[in-house]
Amino acid sequence: MCRSCFSWYGRRIAPYVVHAGCSASAFSRMRQRMVPLASGVVVEVGFGSGLNLPYYDAVKVRRLVGVDPDGAMLALAKRQNRALPFEPECLQACGESIPLPHSFADTVVVAYAFCTIPHPGAALAEIR
Repeated sequence: MCRSCFSWYGRRIAPYVVHAGCSASAFSRMRQRMVPLASGVVVEVGFGSGLNLPYYDAVKVRRLVGVDPDGAMLALAKRQNRALPFEPECLQACGESIPLPHSFADTVVVAYAFCTIPHPGAALAEIR
């Protein structure tokens, strides 16, 4: 986990700045096109504040596990869960080392997260 996650700024300010910036309409349009394609057991790497949650198709998704190293961002995501017909699970972990069994997921969603992952190649290998 990055050191900034432990700082006051990293816990109290940064999550809201990131959430606001990633809520822009250009990002939302892409989420609207991509996320509804997910089905079965879904793992979302870089779950963040849960901005993809409104776009999941509850008919297609049996289970959703959101993975993110930042506990403050996951706390924001948990607040958004209340309006969903299914209960997403939040797992605090890094994309390079996801503590789930091999072949756990049917679909993996990664939206705008690779720029924040320190070792994106390792994360891609872990997802595969």
